[in-house]
Amino acid sequence: MRLCQRAVEIDPGLGLDPDGYEVNAAAARCYIAMRRYAEAIGCLEKAAAAIETDFWALGMVLQCYEAIGDVDGLRSAARRGLDRVENPVRDDPRYRALVERAERRLAG
Repeated sequence: MRLCQRAVEIDPGLGLDPDGYEVNAAAARCYIAMRRYAEAIGCLEKAAAAIETDFWALGMVLQCYEAIGDVDGLRSAARRGLDRVENPVRDDPRYRALVERAERRLAG
């Protein structure tokens, strides 16, 4: 836990691309480990924007929005997650959890 605390205190990206996927995904993992979900959301949103075919970041951002009780953010992330899933991918078991989670949140 201390390693994560120190990592996120250091300048984001250490001079690398502050909007890059790897930097933001790593920072998000640290924030999530520290239960700092609002800060994780910012990193996850940047990671999701950096790689438009990524599903991990959107799946995690769904959970973070749910953890902080942000219904609008949750629905927005759920919609974006579903928008990324093309029909052939919807049946792929690798993405089943994201699809089901997003559909449940949009229905509720």
